[in-house]
Amino acid sequence: MYEIKNILFLVIIGVVTVFDCMAEDKVKPIIYVVGEEVLSTSDINGTEQQFAVVRAIFEPLGYQITTRVFPYKRAIKMIENGDADMMVGMLKDNLLKVHYSFQPHVVDKLVAVFIHEQVGDWQSITSLENKNIITLAGLSNPIKEYFHQFKLRITEVSTREQAFKKLKYAHSDYLIDSESSYFYTQKENRITENFIAKQIGYLEVYAAFSTHEYGSKIKKQWDKNFPNFINSPQAKEIFDKWNFAKEYKVLQSYLKAQKLGDEG
Repeated sequence: MYEIKNILFLVIIGVVTVFDCMAEDKVKPIIYVVGEEVLSTSDINGTEQQFAVVRAIFEPLGYQITTRVFPYKRAIKMIENGDADMMVGMLKDNLLKVHYSFQPHVVDKLVAVFIHEQVGDWQSITSLENKNIITLAGLSNPIKEYFHQFKLRITEVSTREQAFKKLKYAHSDYLIDSESSYFYTQKENRITENFIAKQIGYLEVYAAFSTHEYGSKIKKQWDKNFPNFINSPQAKEIFDKWNFAKEYKVLQSYLKAQKLGDEG
């Protein structure tokens, strides 16, 4: 009888432990993260690479990460409306009602792409003034803010393929885009036209958070943990896995220069 009681006691303890573990799993807070739906291959995908960074930072803190991709403008609407908690791969736009991370999580070179025979010699950023410029949907306001001292006439297109066609047939003079996206699109579409790309600045890509209380909470945790994480072997491994080793070096150099500038 004593042995039976002991066995029943152990069974009850085991059942209680299982239910406690299940309860812990159920109460694990969820962060709903959205990103841009991008043209990519299985091993080169900027949005998935950024999702991996989010998981690496938040999962050790006890969060469960749920991700989904949408067209850029729709993803922005979701974060503005509070239908998502966080968005990766976002350019700063002061017209939007979101909170941005303190540091960018991706930095790329910003380039102006053109055909020399159509617009002539490149002088400087002033070559863009009073010209027909195209960029991707959702990027015109951030670019105008970045070059606020210049008067730029910018229209948007839905895809980079459309942008290249507009340049090719002289419907636009310049395309402003990130260097990596420009080269990737050119390679994937086997574009052979004599396009020229000139660096005009840096494209800072931020994480954005909803303005509700939960969004503010996870933003603070991101800002606290990101600086140490981005210099870790794990961060390098994630960038390398998705074939963004070059972008990782650019980001590190940029953040280091930014830090030295702040200290100076």
